[in-house]
Amino acid sequence: MTLTAPLTTLKRLNCWSTLFRITTAPGIILHEFAHVLLCEMSGIHVDDIVYFSLTGTPGYVTHAKPPTWITALFVSIAPLLINIAAAATALTISLSYLNGPGIERIALGIGLFWLAFAALVH
Repeated sequence: MTLTAPLTTLKRLNCWSTLFRITTAPGIILHEFAHVLLCEMSGIHVDDIVYFSLTGTPGYVTHAKPPTWITALFVSIAPLLINIAAAATALTISLSYLNGPGIERIALGIGLFWLAFAALVH
């Protein structure tokens, strides 16, 4: 076995990882936005925001320490709640568009379905 076989496999995995990251980018962006939104609502200073990146961490928010544990909990679970709400909304609208006639409605329905999937993944 040569060294090139594992490297080829690694490159293939990296390609799939990047493709997955691009495909679910709206979910990553919404996830980070949810953290920022709760920080802003709670008066927590946000130091740095990266909504989306192709390399390294897909996205992150660094912020000051929350004043209470309950605030920290809400900042932590905000993406779960917001992404589920966004996915449910997008899925509901998507299904209503997919039931109607016309290529535009079908295209919009598929786009919203993809958005719901991306939000649920992250």
